[in-house]
Amino acid sequence: MTDSNQQENLSFSFFNSDQYKSSALEVLKTVFGHSEFRHHQEKIITEILEGRDVLALMPTGGGKSLCYQIPALVRDGVGIVISPLISLMEDQVSTLNEMGVRAAYLNSSLSRDEGRMIEEELINEEIDLLYLAPERLLQPYTLKLLSSLKVSVIAIDEAHCVSKWGPDFRPEYMNLSVLKQAFESVPRIALTATADIDSRKTIARELSLENARVFLSSFDRENISYEIELKNDDPQIQLLNFLERFDVDDAGIIYCLSRRKVEETAAFLVENGFTAYGYHAGMSAVKRRKVQHEFLSNEGVIIVATIAFGMGIDKPDVRFVAHMDLPKSVESYYQETGRAGRDGLSACAWMVYCKRDAAVLKHLIRKGTRSIVQRRVEEHHIDLMLGLCETTRCRREVVLNFLDEDYPEYCGNCDICQGALEGKELLDITDEMILYLSSIYRLDQRMNIEIIFSFLLGEEDFKFKDYMSLAHFGQGSGVSILKWRDIHRVALASGLVEVRFDKGSAVKLTKRSLRVLEGEDKVFMRTDLSRTTPPRAKKATKKVRKKRAPRVRKVKSYTASPAISLDSEERRLFDKLRELRRSIAKTKKVPAYKIFHDTTLLEIVKQRPTSVEEFSELHGVGRAKLKKYSKKFMEIL
Repeated sequence: MTDSNQQENLSFSFFNSDQYKSSALEVLKTVFGHSEFRHHQEKIITEILEGRDVLALMPTGGGKSLCYQIPALVRDGVGIVISPLISLMEDQVSTLNEMGVRAAYLNSSLSRDEGRMIEEELINEEIDLLYLAPERLLQPYTLKLLSSLKVSVIAIDEAHCVSKWGPDFRPEYMNLSVLKQAFESVPRIALTATADIDSRKTIARELSLENARVFLSSFDRENISYEIELKNDDPQIQLLNFLERFDVDDAGIIYCLSRRKVEETAAFLVENGFTAYGYHAGMSAVKRRKVQHEFLSNEGVIIVATIAFGMGIDKPDVRFVAHMDLPKSVESYYQETGRAGRDGLSACAWMVYCKRDAAVLKHLIRKGTRSIVQRRVEEHHIDLMLGLCETTRCRREVVLNFLDEDYPEYCGNCDICQGALEGKELLDITDEMILYLSSIYRLDQRMNIEIIFSFLLGEEDFKFKDYMSLAHFGQGSGVSILKWRDIHRVALASGLVEVRFDKGSAVKLTKRSLRVLEGEDKVFMRTDLSRTTPPRAKKATKKVRKKRAPRVRKVKSYTASPAISLDSEERRLFDKLRELRRSIAKTKKVPAYKIFHDTTLLEIVKQRPTSVEEFSELHGVGRAKLKKYSKKFMEIL
């Protein structure tokens, strides 16, 4: 909720096609403190300003919010933002208010009087951006209220929530197509940070955006390094060793599959000197809110959570995301790891897993009430995730390929590219892979994976008798079914096959498979991952986290320029600036990053501005923040 008396009116009325670009740039600089647009931002904003619908797919941290916030400030009227979580609304509104933008939200956290006050501000044209949950928006009273207003743009955030088989499905999103009829002349934009081709089609269909222009940015989060380890019999020690790399002020998120493991892991971290809190759906709403506040407001806090935590969190300076169990899908993994490094600085995605994790997940799926098709889809996603863990290829390449994006073979910023396989034994499975791929071809690329396995093994009860006369039938009987499943996952991770659920779960060959079939590429499989039970751990001494002397560390700038190195004197100045930021944030009762991101503090350290004009050129310094904070921060220099 906004206090309009405290907000400077930063709304612009430049609704003239010749001035769109300059108006948007002015808002970008004076309100948000950025000097230039990134990726497709400018094109997306222009489409909306000219009244056209947009479907935007951009990575987490890629600047999605600006794509609707700027049009809402440039066009006359109020911008409507549909968001799935109260916490996400509150965080974005708080951030905008700090920038001097007249933003507010209507949700169940407000009292009746507070809600009425927001409605009066809307009627009096005192709000530029209004955030709503889909349930609230679809109420007849709300639709009637909004239809009486001049609406500048409608944004549907987290649009992947419309996907029935997605991890964040919200049934209310499927009713948002009514907006097309209710606000016929208002441009709409749907945004998501993760969606494969099928999900994009679902979003466009369910939201009546078939004619929208689609903007697809690269999903590559180049500042995040990917590391995946096989679990030993003490994963907590593995976690502890990983956490010892980070500074005491670094924040992070650790995901666990069960509530019990969440509580055990959080207690273990507290015992070892970390500031850690558990978070899961079994906790009361009051307690969850308190934990979330601690995480957002303080530095060095670690949240141990189930997947119930994350989508509503927009903390930019999360330095790591760890998984103590296998995620349910590559899409979930990408979303969850994407909560690290939103400020553009270096971050790490780390995971420990074992095959038993996949077995547990599949068991939970089979226990549920899902349809056969939905069960197959979810089990396939688990196989894809396990394939990512077991791959001998660049992790980033595999992740992006799963999201339908081509990527060069080596990123240099994952454990595989940095030599994790050195000294490991790799098994050449090219011959078996050729047999597997050839069998798919001989079966006309229309059979599901279980039928393909039955064909390879030459099982007597093979259902399709006409294919039993083929030479390939039974040629794989000398290989165990477990190894064929391993080979199938290698094929998935290598992009050699795809599973089409619109074709009865048929396994189909990709163009890349031809290189293997024609003998141009060899295929290898790791032999150190064959066990289904975790290996014995080496005895390790549990370490207590201490305040260490600050180390010189390399970080990437917001614009992905060459790495910035801080020497000891610069690091001392950086710490002083962080302390000032912490003090201001405590006084204002807002999270520290809402004052300035670390990227801005790093620029202060490097640029040493001596005037308000020089300070205004820093990244993330808009008109409101310049007025509030520039002198205080320059006094430190």
